[in-house]
Amino acid sequence: MKGGVNVAGIEGDYSGEIQAAYKISINAGLFSSVPIIGDKVGIQLEALFSGKGYKADVQDSFLLNSIVHNQFWLDIPLFVQFFPGSGWEIHAGAQYSILLFEQYVNFATSRKEKLDVSDNDLGILLGGAYRIDNRNKVGARYIYGLNDIMDFDGKTARSSLFQIYVGFAFF
Repeated sequence: MKGGVNVAGIEGDYSGEIQAAYKISINAGLFSSVPIIGDKVGIQLEALFSGKGYKADVQDSFLLNSIVHNQFWLDIPLFVQFFPGSGWEIHAGAQYSILLFEQYVNFATSRKEKLDVSDNDLGILLGGAYRIDNRNKVGARYIYGLNDIMDFDGKTARSSLFQIYVGFAFF
């Protein structure tokens, strides 16, 4: 079991149209690790509920509107773990994500609506962790989306996510 904090945002070719900033959310779920080369290399699979999205200021005609775009995903990361020693882990792999729910909130109009967001995302991940003992660890990772998940009048955006987490192994 693991849980932590997401710092999520979007990146893309929309600069000037939208001033996007990262937003803070949560991640929580389950993981399973399997050693494949002794105590030096392993594979880890996870299933996480993950809050993502962004905050932004958007220029609408003469008004500057503040918006929040909340997105909730089922993230399925699969990665290789390298164990260099002294409790440290290095992670590299991929993450497939399925959109569960999203909501766009425009604070100037108090309007809540859905946007056209892709139903899935594929990203690459890099990160690491420190094993406190055989059952507990803390870690951080960065996931960069490889496909366009949003379209702003022909200008695209990709996901960008930094996670910090605590993991507890039951067996």
